[in-house]
Amino acid sequence: MYPPPDESTLSWLGSGLLRRIGLFRTVSSAYTTDMWVSDDTWKIEMLSCLDVPLAHDEFITWLCDPVWGLDLSLREMWCTCDVASDSEHECRFELGHNG
Repeated sequence: MYPPPDESTLSWLGSGLLRRIGLFRTVSSAYTTDMWVSDDTWKIEMLSCLDVPLAHDEFITWLCDPVWGLDLSLREMWCTCDVASDSEHECRFELGHNG
């Protein structure tokens, strides 16, 4: 029998993410998304075209929903959506476990 996952290390994240993978297609407006885990936080970087309505706030809300989402909360957000750009918007999120 395997021991239960240690939630503080985010090792459970892969399984939970696979169950919610549809959010990346149905809610996100990004054309590319990179993710990695570092310092016990999950980092997400999304790039969106200028002419696409942004949906990153809605995406994070659905991803962290207390009933249907993952047990995560937004720790930090960095975004260039309000900055004039010639090609794309870049948004970065840092999520941590609520426990």
